[in-house]
Amino acid sequence: MDAANAEEQNPTACALINAAYLWGAKIGMARNGDSAFEIVRILVVGIDTVAGIRAVPPGAYFSLFGVKEYAVQAG
Repeated sequence: MDAANAEEQNPTACALINAAYLWGAKIGMARNGDSAFEIVRILVVGIDTVAGIRAVPPGAYFSLFGVKEYAVQAG
């Protein structure tokens, strides 16, 4: 999280795109309030353009994926 927070002032540190990617290693979990997210390394192999998905040179990035958590009561 320290590394991610250090990039907070970098305007190119985060982006939202539609991409074709492959899941990699699960790096960890992050929580914010009642929400939980899995931090996963991904390999982007294509991006969505007006002409459809186009191949790009593979690039490694990190992404967050929402996780559903359920309360469990000991009984």
